[in-house]
Amino acid sequence: MNRSLSILYRAISWVCAGVSVANGAIIVWSVSLGKIGVGYVIVNIIVGLLFCMIGFLVFALERNIARLYRHVAGHELMATGSEMTSSWRSVFLILIISAAMVTLLMVGAATGIISRVFEGYPIFG
Repeated sequence: MNRSLSILYRAISWVCAGVSVANGAIIVWSVSLGKIGVGYVIVNIIVGLLFCMIGFLVFALERNIARLYRHVAGHELMATGSEMTSSWRSVFLILIISAAMVTLLMVGAATGIISRVFEGYPIFG
């Protein structure tokens, strides 16, 4: 059970990281359209980098949790039905729910960002 939850969390977190970095790249790219003032260029770059940072933080969290789980999975306390197994199940369920919510937020942001770019409006400014 924990193995399937681990794989599900990995898939959701990779999608979240990818969409976040794509959002950041689109925002930074929109600066090159040249329709906004200098102050808004700085705001766009900062917001784009923040989106990229969110993506890399989600990816780093996933990698560290996977490494920790691999380290603990071989331990004798990880026998089926033990308290440690149920604790890992709870951790993975919480991480899956939170990563799914962040992914939905990033997909919504991507929809808004892409629609504004296609309409020709600057994202911020």
